[in-house]
Amino acid sequence: MVLIGSAMVGWFIYNQMHVKKLADDPKKDKEQVMTSSLPRQSFDDVPPTIDSTPKNSVVPPLQTTQESQQQVARQTLNNQKKELSPEEKIMRARLGVSFNGVDPEKQATTAKEQERRSGQDNTETSSNSQALASRMKPARMAVAQASVMPHPNLTIAQGTMIPCGTNTELDTTVPGQVKCTVSRDVYSADGTVKLIDKGAVVTGEQNSGIQNGQNRVFVLWSRLRNPDQTIVNLDSSGTNALGSAGVPGQVNSHFWERMGDAIFFSVLTDGMKAGIASINNNNSDVTFNTTENSTDQLATEALRAKINIPPTLYAAQGDAVSIYVARDLDFSTVYGLEMND
Repeated sequence: MVLIGSAMVGWFIYNQMHVKKLADDPKKDKEQVMTSSLPRQSFDDVPPTIDSTPKNSVVPPLQTTQESQQQVARQTLNNQKKELSPEEKIMRARLGVSFNGVDPEKQATTAKEQERRSGQDNTETSSNSQALASRMKPARMAVAQASVMPHPNLTIAQGTMIPCGTNTELDTTVPGQVKCTVSRDVYSADGTVKLIDKGAVVTGEQNSGIQNGQNRVFVLWSRLRNPDQTIVNLDSSGTNALGSAGVPGQVNSHFWERMGDAIFFSVLTDGMKAGIASINNNNSDVTFNTTENSTDQLATEALRAKINIPPTLYAAQGDAVSIYVARDLDFSTVYGLEMND
């Protein structure tokens, strides 16, 4: 009964308080409506600025640059210590950062060293490649600019052949001077003016000695003198009548001078050996070993002394030779042309 009574009293009190609250709400709404219906007022004075920062609030001190760097370094060290995820490894690889604790520059240096060592093993291949590359480069000749011969009617062009007959015999035992006489007239480049007369004298010089197997000697024709005493420097080489380089002649190889003594000592040695063998067959105790050895040495020395004698070329007086003009010969400073009436 007591519980029922207490419940009834509580229910009664709750109803009374709820009714009172409902009675108060219309008043509040009325006050709100009345407040909002008042006319607006404008004020010319600007209200003072109110500091929104609480008086008791404390602003944390700013970190210095050194502290920030230390914090970043500690954070980087912690990030390096912890195991990276596959995504982070890929990102660091793209940025060129090593995630295995090795400096990227050292990795690059090591790679270059390995490449250099492997290149040493392929030296033969590299040399072959270089040889191929050198063969792939063609020879590019410089462009030759064309020009006009200034005096074609007073110039003997390069490559002209001047026929000549020798006045002196050629002997290549020692170097010396040679001389020949032009056998026919020579005309200008355009073929209109006679510039070298028949009978002009040409002088030159010859070399000494020729090599084994050669039958020509090099002759340099240096100066030409016309019958009217006009002089021009040729500085051109001599050829045979058909233009082949060198002046031909008869060659003396000096065979007997070079080999005669050696052959003599060889025959003498063979004769002595035959005599010694005959004596030995007769059961004689006489020996000639010293004489035999001396003969062999004499033959060797004789051959060594004369084996290097050079051959000699002879060309008789009056042989037909030619002179190959090596450069343009300009006679414009000596000769001139006039119109005939």
